[in-house]
Amino acid sequence: IMPLLGDNIELTLVARYGVLNPLLVQIDEGRSNPYWLELGDSMTLTGANTFNFRGEIDHLSLSIADRELPVEQFAEGRTAVVNRADIERILRASTP
Repeated sequence: IMPLLGDNIELTLVARYGVLNPLLVQIDEGRSNPYWLELGDSMTLTGANTFNFRGEIDHLSLSIADRELPVEQFAEGRTAVVNRADIERILRASTP
């Protein structure tokens, strides 16, 4: 099966349901960085394999290539981990 993603993943996050104050993000094996987003604000993160989020996960929506990813599938409490395999599985399931 051919992969759906290139070398880098561009993941867009949106403070859709509330303020992210702050959201801690770790991309791949890098250090965690805090991001503050007001309601409706968005940003794009680029990584190769894994995105770790800590904070107000229930305020967050994620998308890739204009397809929303179901954050609740990755969330456990105030943490969510999204990896390349999960993204490819979701994209395959939503591709006709």
